[in-house]
Amino acid sequence: MIMNSLLLALKKNALPICALAFAFLTFSSCEKNTAEVKATEQEAMAVVSQAFRTDNGGLAFQAGMAMMLSASQAKPANCGLKKDTVFTARTTGADGSHGYNLNWSRLLTCSSSNVPLKFDHTFSGTTSFETTNFVSDGQTTGTATVLGLDAGTAEYVVSQRFTQKGSQRIKASQVLLLSSDLLVETTNLRVSKLGGQIIGGTGRVSITGSSATGAAFAHSGSLLFTGGNTATITLDGGGTHKISW
Repeated sequence: MIMNSLLLALKKNALPICALAFAFLTFSSCEKNTAEVKATEQEAMAVVSQAFRTDNGGLAFQAGMAMMLSASQAKPANCGLKKDTVFTARTTGADGSHGYNLNWSRLLTCSSSNVPLKFDHTFSGTTSFETTNFVSDGQTTGTATVLGLDAGTAEYVVSQRFTQKGSQRIKASQVLLLSSDLLVETTNLRVSKLGGQIIGGTGRVSITGSSATGAAFAHSGSLLFTGGNTATITLDGGGTHKISW
């Protein structure tokens, strides 16, 4: 696996125990009933962080897969050919079971002399996260365009866009805790050809949805990749959150 599980790290304050548990769906006895649950800014950002995880088929997985496919298939023999693959995985860790099922297509565009110029990727499918008490499901679609295919360059340049419509529920009763719509876009994401790590780049993130009470929330902001498997989200309202994977 190219990148480790992503953890939320707030720049200023740690999340309250119940908020953190709600966000990652791993709590078992926080003293809140369902009607009292509200999605705070920190909880919404925790949902965003889950969408970066490799084991969830998130942004880190998408960038890594686009890079690996480009490294192995961006060749003159594949110019103009569309290829399709289904990527499926499920892993179990200390925080629960993660999985994804993605239908992945790609098309290599070349020059008139069959020199690879760009590799376009599209995908759609499902993601999931499950613990003993809670379950989270998502429907995701996205695109990724890879430049820098020349063997003489040290980095790929990736631009991505993906959406994820998700819900989090109590497993036994199927009571809905949170529903959300997430959009993440990256621009000129620099990915090392040697190590496969995201070195830098920028983007935008937005998330809207509602909590168990029906209370709506909406957050958006800029995304800055800072190398070392880290990024910073600066919300339009002024909040700053760091994530790492």
